[in-house]
Amino acid sequence: MKIPPLNRMVRVEWVDSHVSHDWRYEDEIEDIPRCITVGTLRFISDEFIKVVFTYSESGGVLESLRIPVGCIENIKEVK
Repeated sequence: MKIPPLNRMVRVEWVDSHVSHDWRYEDEIEDIPRCITVGTLRFISDEFIKVVFTYSESGGVLESLRIPVGCIENIKEVK
């Protein structure tokens, strides 16, 4: 999978983890949640990427999300 360069607006399709806090039969367990995140790609490592929704020119960030690379199904630049 090719990850776009840093500081580009991206659309990430990824699989989230899920937990159930009550007793259920196995056939009642929901499907794995699939998510779509759109934001600015600010960090890339072998373990995760970081997408930021708001950042300032001085370097401050508001609402960042780290997504494990193993959970990413698709990532592309938004133009």
